[in-house]
Amino acid sequence: LHSFPTRRSSDLHIGDERIAAILRLIPDDRLTATPRLALCRVFMNYKQGFVAQARYQYEEISRRTAGFTVDREGGDNAQLATETAYVDLTMQIYERSSASSQFLKSQEQRLAAVMHTDMRLSLVMQIFVGLFYMLRGDLDLAASALEEAEKISARLASPWMMIWLRHHFGALALARGQLHDARYQLHLGLKVWRREFRHDVSYRALTYILLAEIDYEFNSLTEAQSKIDEALYSVEHVDGWYAPYASLYETASMLALHSDGPERAQALLGRAEGIQRVCRVLKHFLPAMRMHIAVLAKDIALAQEIADKHGLVQLWNSQASHDELSWRDWELIGFSLCRLAVQTDHLQQAIEILDRMYQVARSSGRLRSQARVYLLRADVCRRRAEHRSTMQYFTQALEIGAAQGYVRIFLDEPERLRALLPMLNTTRGEVPPRHLLAFATRIGSALPGGAEQPKESELFSSREQEVIRELSLGHSNKLIARKLDLSEATVKFHLQKIFRKLGVRHRTSAVAKAHRRGLL
Repeated sequence: LHSFPTRRSSDLHIGDERIAAILRLIPDDRLTATPRLALCRVFMNYKQGFVAQARYQYEEISRRTAGFTVDREGGDNAQLATETAYVDLTMQIYERSSASSQFLKSQEQRLAAVMHTDMRLSLVMQIFVGLFYMLRGDLDLAASALEEAEKISARLASPWMMIWLRHHFGALALARGQLHDARYQLHLGLKVWRREFRHDVSYRALTYILLAEIDYEFNSLTEAQSKIDEALYSVEHVDGWYAPYASLYETASMLALHSDGPERAQALLGRAEGIQRVCRVLKHFLPAMRMHIAVLAKDIALAQEIADKHGLVQLWNSQASHDELSWRDWELIGFSLCRLAVQTDHLQQAIEILDRMYQVARSSGRLRSQARVYLLRADVCRRRAEHRSTMQYFTQALEIGAAQGYVRIFLDEPERLRALLPMLNTTRGEVPPRHLLAFATRIGSALPGGAEQPKESELFSSREQEVIRELSLGHSNKLIARKLDLSEATVKFHLQKIFRKLGVRHRTSAVAKAHRRGLL
């Protein structure tokens, strides 16, 4: 084993292929006589897509070792039990895109039983439990599991485990919608990776996928495309499980949609369905993403066909949906169903879907999801001519977007955005704060072909502009009324609206603030 060729940074097949090559050097009779080595063979066969063969080997080892309780003569039974739990849980990770709460409880009990046998494997298993919670969208529980893993890692002082913890903490922050924190964690991991593990390209590929998702959300499409192109081949041929695969194909298909159209995006997803190791873990995600692309392209017939073929509506509505679907699956289907309801003018149905999605997003602390719900809810209210509610939901979406730097959640809804932005100019209700108007201008200017922008100079009606101009000259209400041919009561009414829009109480404050904001 020591004479095996050194890894080269140019070799993309250093993950699974390297381990498989080492195992091929060991004669079959030696493998079958050594349960722990045989477990390695099971694990590699499973990851490379030979599921039936792996299952058969797993059952054979179980029979030979009395259910993994007796190692070969002179072996370590406790170590065998620990490594069996590790292999079994790892296979579960690569097979599942979700996990039931009952399954997670059983894995935590199993983890507690082997916790003191092998600290390194216990650390990895603790991370896996955290990843399962992350899949479900139980982000607080995922954070607790990863923090526990970090405590174990501190005792081991392992740079390898440390960079993966940074990767998973970055993924957790990304799931919460905390993009800046996610990028910070991922770059911390990459810094150590460059110093210690540059030969392992799979780590960079998986990290680049998450960084590409962040670049996409910030509307840095060129950077996102560059990272996706570099990661796509590596991940499909080296390593990966649900979370990076889902992020990869969501970002890649959205980039393809914007650059080349829905046909290119659907072709990319179709290719993924032809890769055994990918389609196995993305069994719900890929059809959900194809439905999502069809809805964005307004191909209602195709979207309905995909939903019916895969039973997505029934799955999403079922009580056990969170045990069957990952949070990414569930959200993609939910947002697609909402858009379909809006496109077919079933607005009440859209509201019911959004209410359910908001409750789940809020309870799990997913900020991007909440912002998307607010944006879609604003559009539904606009279609129902509910102006006050429209502005309330739209400003809430803008508030989250401005605070976190979200751009694409707005730009991916160009028609809705073009319809909502001009409403910020209206004089009914409260005027959004200046920072939200600036953010709205920013995302509006990024729309293809531009959009009608909310200008501060248009916050006042033409009559209000005349009144504040006269006010800035020091004129009394009586003089303003005479010059503008208005009653004094009407002048007072306009002044009250001006004060409310500027957030002031006095005439001098109104004039001063209007000057600072360039309204005079």
